[in-house]
Amino acid sequence: MENKRSLFVMMGIAAIVILFIAFKALGPVINPSAEILSKSEVKTLVEERYNGQITEIILKNNQYVIEMDRNEMNYEIKLDAENGEIISFTKKSNIASNKANPEQAEPNPPAKPLTENEIKEKILSEFPGELVQFIKINEHGKSQYKVIIQGEGKKTILKVDAQTGEVLVQKLETEATVIITEDEAIQIALKEVKGHINDVDLESDDNILYYLVEIDTSDDREASVQIHAITGEVLSITWDD
Repeated sequence: MENKRSLFVMMGIAAIVILFIAFKALGPVINPSAEILSKSEVKTLVEERYNGQITEIILKNNQYVIEMDRNEMNYEIKLDAENGEIISFTKKSNIASNKANPEQAEPNPPAKPLTENEIKEKILSEFPGELVQFIKINEHGKSQYKVIIQGEGKKTILKVDAQTGEVLVQKLETEATVIITEDEAIQIALKEVKGHINDVDLESDDNILYYLVEIDTSDDREASVQIHAITGEVLSITWDD
């Protein structure tokens, strides 16, 4: 009798183990009640927003991965399937100008580089808002501009080609809204430390957006003033002797 009871216990444990392994193999079950946008809704949304032609839409991990042709360029867009927010916007490749006979297609002469002001105007025509950061960087041996544009309730972060002004990467953040401008941050910093402005950067740390204002004083000291970009509060002042 005792042997039979032990056998039943062992069989029960084995069944539980088998069910656990099967559940892990199947992976997490997606909640069927979660409402997501349809492919047709996503296609209309992206084409109207970017004035491009959608070539492919794939739903993966509650995100839509979208291939789009726009202005002779091919882009990959990742979009939240529930709220339609753009997660990333990345340039992939050039589109051949002569698809019918590519062997006879001649390369286009290099376009005249745009000036910094022309690139700013081009970006703001596509992404309306306040230009709060525009700095030149070098990434993978290629000159680019890192751009931050503050709109109504959202912040757009871009990387654009320093020659053509073409958008290479786009990210949208909606958690924080910049209220004060760079000039306002400078005025707040100068009230705390008198001197000459050396540099101003908009930075983020632990989801806190702040301006870091560096000031050179008349006694050859340097102060770094950290100012909250939403409230204008002075978060810290550090000195470099």
